[in-house]
Amino acid sequence: MDDPTEALSKQPLFDAQAWRYFGSFFRGQLSTIALAAIASIFQAILILPIILLIRFAFDVVIPGNDIALLMKIGAAIFGLNVLSAAIAVWGNRLNIKTVHAVIFNLRKELLLKLYVFSRHFYTNEDLKIVHARIVQDTERLGNLSNTLISKFLAAFFLSLTIGVVLVFLNGFLFSILLLLFPVLFFLHHHIGKHIKKRVVIFQRAFEQFSRGISFTLGFIDLIRVQAAEHQEKAKQTESIKLLAETSAAMHFFYALNSQLNTLIIGISSIVIIIFGAAAIANRSMSIGDLFAFYLATGYLYRNISIITDAFVQMVAGNASMITLRDLSDNNQIQPEFGTRKICFSGNISFDGVSFRYGRTSPILSDVNLRLVPGSVVAIIGDNGSGKTTLINLILGFYRPTDGSISADGVSYQKLDMVHLRDAIGIVMQSPFLFSGTIRENITFGAVATTTEALLESSKFAGVNDFVQSLPHGYDTPVGEEGNLLSGGQCQKVAIARALLRRPKLLILDEPTNHLDNLSIQKLVSRLDLMDDKPAILIVSHDMSVVNHADVILRIENGKLIELMN
Repeated sequence: MDDPTEALSKQPLFDAQAWRYFGSFFRGQLSTIALAAIASIFQAILILPIILLIRFAFDVVIPGNDIALLMKIGAAIFGLNVLSAAIAVWGNRLNIKTVHAVIFNLRKELLLKLYVFSRHFYTNEDLKIVHARIVQDTERLGNLSNTLISKFLAAFFLSLTIGVVLVFLNGFLFSILLLLFPVLFFLHHHIGKHIKKRVVIFQRAFEQFSRGISFTLGFIDLIRVQAAEHQEKAKQTESIKLLAETSAAMHFFYALNSQLNTLIIGISSIVIIIFGAAAIANRSMSIGDLFAFYLATGYLYRNISIITDAFVQMVAGNASMITLRDLSDNNQIQPEFGTRKICFSGNISFDGVSFRYGRTSPILSDVNLRLVPGSVVAIIGDNGSGKTTLINLILGFYRPTDGSISADGVSYQKLDMVHLRDAIGIVMQSPFLFSGTIRENITFGAVATTTEALLESSKFAGVNDFVQSLPHGYDTPVGEEGNLLSGGQCQKVAIARALLRRPKLLILDEPTNHLDNLSIQKLVSRLDLMDDKPAILIVSHDMSVVNHADVILRIENGKLIELMN
């Protein structure tokens, strides 16, 4: 298998498709960028009178010993610099607004994409690396955008203007300086290739480092229980070492690029002094011309340094653009359904449903299933028999390979699945609890709720059985992934969350993992008292759940077999 890092490092310095992808986020900002460009042009124009005033001062005013006029020239130059600074501040304000809008839209697009990706994406990708890429690469592109708009534009127009001034002051001397530019371009292009490769390697090292820290934070108990501290410390230390080495290598070439600029400027200064002195000696150039030329060249190389630094950031940003474009173009998206919204009553029908992942053998074959309001259906089966796949099909995470699924007689193909899921409550075998309070976990996803509704769903779920003894009641923190509660308490909180919206279908996935039979019996009995009791689907490998069901089905070899109750 090809090394993805090596493959990415072989990309061109500037990938056209990646730049088009990133450039698409600037489309709504063109008018603001145009205003910033106009500000940069005005800054460039202000350089002209400054240089000409300096030449006039050295050629006329100073030899004439006109101190009063010299003071006026100094005041004029000061005023022009103040005006230039004011224009720069105004332009930078526009630039900051533009950059923030661009990166906001980029991050928003990536965020929305996360909601479109399929379950297959989330089960096959390393999500810690995806997280690191989105955070790190959008920040890098934010810095690049700021450089391009705030610095590159102004430097570009200033360089053009100063070039015209230099030709006006002494075209021959300027032509000599131009001979240095191909050398400068060649060196920066060569270094750019090295920087691109080092940036890619650094990015992957950073992702590995981020993933390692995230793993340590999330699995510290596992590390300790398995007495794996020494191995993990060594592994993560090696990751930190790799990051330090790759960062040092990358920044070395950044520094080398900067030193090249300094070297070229030094060589240019020597060329100007030597040839300028010769021009003064043969009277083809005045002292004022030479001083103005020298000053203008300083302006020029200062702005060329900004442009070459921007070039380096563009090389680094190119890798980030490729990474984010590839993420955005990922075609592992959720299956498309319809837009119809129904007042779901709890009827779900599977008609001859089969499902397979890719080219694998079928997980489910010719499955027929009926869920009706008020009924309790139990599906039992061994681990890996297809129980979770069946739940994912009910939720619309996958489409059947064959057959059809309908809700209240309406095909899933026509339904708005987000709207349908709002009427389905599900409690997974590993309850999804986040770091927050019991109240926050129960009300998560509920657009509008009341304390009465919270207490009612908690009563049905059995949360009231233990929450009264907690120090802060419903405002008691649950800890990361609910680690401050017992497994059974977490399960009951998850059930209360599922019941809060008064679902028409309640799915309990492996409830016996955390609840005993008595707790399940209490739950089913409490649900019987609800005015609009939902259809209940209990999915488990534990045969004991059949005691709570009206209909018992067994999943075996991908098929559903009805058992006698």
